[in-house]
Amino acid sequence: MKRLYRSGRELARVSKEKKPFEDLWDRIEHYEKLDYLNYTFLDEILLLAGELIEISKGKPAVPIAEKECEIAKSLIKQGRRAKAAKHAVKAYDTLYF
Repeated sequence: MKRLYRSGRELARVSKEKKPFEDLWDRIEHYEKLDYLNYTFLDEILLLAGELIEISKGKPAVPIAEKECEIAKSLIKQGRRAKAAKHAVKAYDTLYF
């Protein structure tokens, strides 16, 4: 929770800084560097599951969530993203609910 609070606080601080783009190229370059914009919904669920794992250390469900994440990542490497989604969601749901 402390980590999420700090990252939220940092996001709020950065959003207050006004730094106009010089031109269209500058704007495109800025947005292309943001990793999360290149994520699919599956990538986002795995990212969130990873965050839940980090903040849930010590809970009995963590090993289950970690295993589901490993399976999902393995399936993604095999090009089986639809099947990977089931495991990513299970990892997320295991710790979120």
